[in-house]
Amino acid sequence: MTDKRTCDVLVIGGGPAGLAASIAAHDAGANVLLIEREQRLGGILKQCIHDGFGLVRFKEKLSGPEYAERFIDEFGKRGITALLQTFVTDVKKTADGFETVVVDREGVHTITAKAMVLATGCRERTAKQVSIHGTRPAGVFTAGTAQNFINLCGQMPTKKCVILGSGDIGLIMARRLTLEGAEVLGVYEVKPTPSGLARNIQQCLRDFDIPLYLSHTVTRVFGEDRLTGVEITQVDEHMKPVPGTEQYLDCDALILSVGLIPENEISEKLGVEIDATTRGPAGLRPGGLRLRQRRARRNERRGIRQRDLHPQRQSPRAGPAGGTRRGHGPEPDGLHHLPAGLSLDRRPGGRREHHHHRQPLPEGRTVRDQRTLRPETHHLLDGAHRVPGETHHLLDGAHRVPGNARPARPGLDGYPERKDL
Repeated sequence: MTDKRTCDVLVIGGGPAGLAASIAAHDAGANVLLIEREQRLGGILKQCIHDGFGLVRFKEKLSGPEYAERFIDEFGKRGITALLQTFVTDVKKTADGFETVVVDREGVHTITAKAMVLATGCRERTAKQVSIHGTRPAGVFTAGTAQNFINLCGQMPTKKCVILGSGDIGLIMARRLTLEGAEVLGVYEVKPTPSGLARNIQQCLRDFDIPLYLSHTVTRVFGEDRLTGVEITQVDEHMKPVPGTEQYLDCDALILSVGLIPENEISEKLGVEIDATTRGPAGLRPGGLRLRQRRARRNERRGIRQRDLHPQRQSPRAGPAGGTRRGHGPEPDGLHHLPAGLSLDRRPGGRREHHHHRQPLPEGRTVRDQRTLRPETHHLLDGAHRVPGETHHLLDGAHRVPGNARPARPGLDGYPERKDL
């Protein structure tokens, strides 16, 4: 069955960004149609049962499903049409807008829209995309897949695992797996500094006595039908494996939290310029919007106008004589991109930044080392971070802090004093 539909704005993606865009377009008087490939709206937030969402927009701490439900309720109250379990197979720019071909259980449909919003989100990197060699056994999961198994399917994917990558989702999964009874041997990060938020390092690793190994990575997996172990190798300052530092760990699962890749296939088909670094639309680097907003508010408080700082700029995207600003390629008229997870509050998940006074650099330190400085004095042993007050020594890059053996440190990392210590 093939039919044709028309709308003013076609939104592709039913996560928080797509829902927020649909609500805003409807409130502006547009006829909106939303397309989502999954069975339910809400995007990845359906499986993010931890809290921390909604602090900015709703002024309260919500879990992922609760945060998504707020938008789904507003979406439903407005009677906006949503096509679920629907997949885009073709899209092209026309003189009147965009023509999109989609497929669902009822057949093939052609949708004509004056404007299109791409809120397609990201997908996770896999083991082969980060050059992990070996066989292809079961038991190698991305962090999002493991999260889906536990939180939505009620299935335990592992009993004894290693987590590669210290991003927020990897840290959260370390805690989640521990709470469900699994043994997390450690979180391994190839970079010399953790990637996740300080609060997640505290709440997900330190409080559960899970070690964090910096400058280490997984170089090989073992097993036939099921994963039986992994090879861990230390890396140098260029993130290259150091020969002779290999060690074998016995485990039944490897959880990967090694970054995200934007779903940019539709963008590429429409001829949108892709950023070589982020692989998303040019000009939409993560954090860029929030950084520009903070700078604009700061300059406004100081009485500095944007035109005084950049008098040569005519608009955020236009250059002299109607050209495009460097780093921004032309986009088809009517096409709009939303960064993954960005809703109307402009701050995904209610994330707040914690700012600390920068400490003076000790003799022999470099600016690059400044990130590891804290108000207390740190003693570094073979690349390890030691917190004053501990009685044990850390070796080989381990970052282990017993949750109940450490004295409270008011204000450190932006956290209030622990009342249970």
